[in-house]
Amino acid sequence: MTYDEFVDAYRNGTRFLVDESRAGFLYGQPGLLPSGTRAKQTFIRTLFYLGTLGGIAAFFFMVWYQALGILIVGLYMSRMAQRDAASGVLKAALRHPQVYEVAMDAGVINVKA
Repeated sequence: MTYDEFVDAYRNGTRFLVDESRAGFLYGQPGLLPSGTRAKQTFIRTLFYLGTLGGIAAFFFMVWYQALGILIVGLYMSRMAQRDAASGVLKAALRHPQVYEVAMDAGVINVKA
């Protein structure tokens, strides 16, 4: 499928599956994804690390249920980061042919049957 066919198919309602576990690896390639997409992913992952580490440290200084709440929010950010990575790759692939080519070659984007 060419880039133009991909964009037309998406606009016509064809759904594409983005492999969430593979989408994150595209963020490691410098200059591939737009800076705004990369910045959003960095922010979400920072919240994940701060929430997780802060939740663990909070067990020593706070009531256990407050610390558990912080830890759960931090761990939820991991799942949110995966979903956002997949969404960001799909949006970038619709705008930039280079991202589309790399994502298709890596098997990140697939047509939903």
